[in-house]
Amino acid sequence: MCSLFGDVATELAIICDGDEGLLVSYENVELLAPLYAGDYIEAYGRITKIGHTSRRMEFEARKVIAARPDQCGPLAQHLCLPSNTTGVMLSWIPDRLANEALPPLPFVPVRVRSVSGLAVEGSRQGDYRMVSWSELGNVYWLVSDHGDITDLVRLADSLR
Repeated sequence: MCSLFGDVATELAIICDGDEGLLVSYENVELLAPLYAGDYIEAYGRITKIGHTSRRMEFEARKVIAARPDQCGPLAQHLCLPSNTTGVMLSWIPDRLANEALPPLPFVPVRVRSVSGLAVEGSRQGDYRMVSWSELGNVYWLVSDHGDITDLVRLADSLR
């Protein structure tokens, strides 16, 4: 949350002073409700006092969309990498939040876990390879800088 408030403070400083500013400290932070992966948060801020070299600000964050308890939080059931897996990252978000346009990468269609997915093969040694697919309301990304797309698809197919 503090990182989100820092972003709001930067925006307020640009509006007020025409340049970015930094937060020196937080005076009082109260976390009044739990947040879970998949919650959609909106943060607000306002400048309450303007000094010669300082600005006092107040911030508030509100949960706009609550994650479903069966998809996020302590009871979530998501795919996980085996504990002995190295050099690979698996991440996910609820598919209702995955509304960004695809980056301009050379995606190719692949079949992952019996669904259609997309893959990007790194063109040089050390480039990242990625496989992405949607399953049970979540979008998953499996990323590695070694092996190839076939290896990532094989790993994705083995996830539980």
